Amino acid sequence: MKKSYQLVVAGAIGVLAQFSAAAQTPTITGASSQPLCPGGAVYERITWTATNADNFVLQTTYTGSGSGPWYNLYSGTATFHKFGPEPVGSYAARVQACQGETCGDFYYFNVYFPSYCP
Repeated sequence: MKKSYQLVVAGAIGVLAQFSAAAQTPTITGASSQPLCPGGAVYERITWTATNADNFVLQTTYTGSGSGPWYNLYSGTATFHKFGPEPVGSYAARVQACQGETCGDFYYFNVYFPSYCP
């Protein structure tokens, strides 16, 4: 959702200047995951890119279908998170970009945990 703001600079003689700007909606522009294998365990490093954002929420359903409740994996300012280890399979995930209290839509993707590290 775009919000518009208007700044009016007034003086003793009236309005000196007017400025207006539309606030940009925080948006996730992409997300991906890559296996990490410390000590034989399989983790996934999830990364994402965004515009107009200063904080993020990453969630999973622990199912491949995206059905069921969503659980928070991460909330903060970084654009990556280490997820796992989890049993082999595909997991639905979503990440949301926020600018202060204003948040954009969730970006949906799948994270796959292989049976071994490649």
